[in-house]
Amino acid sequence: MILLPTILALLAPVVIAGGEYVQPVSEVSEPPLRLFIDTSLNERYLRLVSISEEGITAREENGKTVQLSRSEVLAVAPLVVRGPVMPSGTVLNVWRDPTLRDTEPLGRCDLVDGQVLPGRVWAAGSSPDALGWESRLWGHMSVPIEAVSVLTLRPGGSGRRDGHRDDVVWFVNGDRAGGFVSGISTIITLEADGKRTDFPAERIAGIGFANPPVAPQGTWIWLYDGTVAAVSSLRVTRDNFAFVEAAMPSMNQGPDAKLAADELRAIAFDAARMSPLASLPLSVASSQGRRWTPAPIVADIRAAPLGAADIELPGPMVAEWALPKGAARVSALCELPPTCRVWGDCELFVELSIGGETRPLWRSRINAGSPEVRFNVLLGGAGDGSRLRLRLDPGENGPIQDRLVIRRAVVLVGAE
Repeated sequence: MILLPTILALLAPVVIAGGEYVQPVSEVSEPPLRLFIDTSLNERYLRLVSISEEGITAREENGKTVQLSRSEVLAVAPLVVRGPVMPSGTVLNVWRDPTLRDTEPLGRCDLVDGQVLPGRVWAAGSSPDALGWESRLWGHMSVPIEAVSVLTLRPGGSGRRDGHRDDVVWFVNGDRAGGFVSGISTIITLEADGKRTDFPAERIAGIGFANPPVAPQGTWIWLYDGTVAAVSSLRVTRDNFAFVEAAMPSMNQGPDAKLAADELRAIAFDAARMSPLASLPLSVASSQGRRWTPAPIVADIRAAPLGAADIELPGPMVAEWALPKGAARVSALCELPPTCRVWGDCELFVELSIGGETRPLWRSRINAGSPEVRFNVLLGGAGDGSRLRLRLDPGENGPIQDRLVIRRAVVLVGAE
């Protein structure tokens, strides 16, 4: 006979760092299917079991165990989940598990290499050279000011860089002031024209720093609470826990954390080799077959796993993106939204533009009969000044409902 206290102990949740609750090992469900992307941008569906320094253990849908080396896996991403409908009627892919709750952070710290740390100012850890920050993932930490790009102090705050040479303070009333931010705590200190001014932190929406950007390197993780972090080590155990250590610009050693493996939204094992198309500069956008077409709509890359935000082509058009040095391959999933499948009928051309010459790479017709297509093509010969060219042509029904969403568009950098 099993006593009631024993039953309750078996059912009790386990508390881990950050106040999150997970079920005991005996109650852990089957790991969810994830999208594994290899170093040639090929995709396959697997269940993540564990990650060690030696390699990755995963399971196929039929239960067969697969052993992979970390060097052959470029990234792990969540499955596509339908998101909210845009004003245009397009359903955006938000890449999230709808069973996980939304959280509203009090603020956000964006670093120069693209890391995003939701949290709030930690006054006790601030100094003239460091920002005291209470990160949702890492807890209390002191971040060198030179590593901070944008500091958002209020939800929805307007702190941003805007390409200014000086630091810029954005106030809650919409005003702004430039200069040099020399103190961040309960008081924000701004020095400009030889004058020093203190502002209460509650008056500040955000701060944009003049620190130059740094290219991402190494392993990165995306969490469901909005955290995007570079890590110097990542380990996932079979009992559904993840152990990570932070890799911060200008810091010799970062803090570490333990969390439920299910909180890992996405993983990039070599961020330097992945350039999301949404993050690349759009160099040309023109209409195709009609007088005028709105510019491409790019979703927030900071909210997208792997930074690969959705790109919407609102109608027949030509759009070109400047390719990074060493671009070797590009892949993406292209979808005609459900609201556009009555009349939508178009043809997508993927081309490489080099020195005024256009080289065809791939083409496909997209309509209700084939509303989703995926391309994965080599960028042979791409060099400095090369551009990726997407040309969307109207089909038999003309430009009506010829609207396309480009999902998970990633450029592979370096040799395969």
